Amino acid sequence: MLYNLIGDYKSMELKEIKSLSDTELIWHCIEPIINQTRAKDIRTKMDVYKNLTEAYRSLFMFQVLYGHAYNGMKEFFAHISYLADAMDIWSAFKSAFNYFGDEKMSCIINSIKEAYYKYKQDTDFSLDELDVLYKEQIDKSVKLIADYIRNNLSLFAD
Repeated sequence: MLYNLIGDYKSMELKEIKSLSDTELIWHCIEPIINQTRAKDIRTKMDVYKNLTEAYRSLFMFQVLYGHAYNGMKEFFAHISYLADAMDIWSAFKSAFNYFGDEKMSCIINSIKEAYYKYKQDTDFSLDELDVLYKEQIDKSVKLIADYIRNNLSLFAD
């Protein structure tokens, strides 16, 4: 999928792909999928998600977290509430980070899940510690995932 979804990658040399920054590489891999789901109804998002390979499902779930938690957990919770009510996104997040071997973020997902339900009942519930915990790990997660992609390009190609 990587080469076909990104188009120009067909003509790129392997060293060019590997020279992208970690966030550029991840974004280039997932952007076409995000574009298929952005501003779409839950059913469309679920259909796209179900048709992805395990590698792309994991990358997609990473991007859902990474893209929506950029400004903190409050913003993340606001963006994912409809997903959390429609499916077990918490298992999908844990599976994604486990897929990439990111045990630390997989554990943090448990804390995020607990905080989500507490915050949903009481919007005065403090998310400060969780924001710090997330921010301490996310850059490590980005590096781990980008390294995984670079070392497993065949999983992101047809």
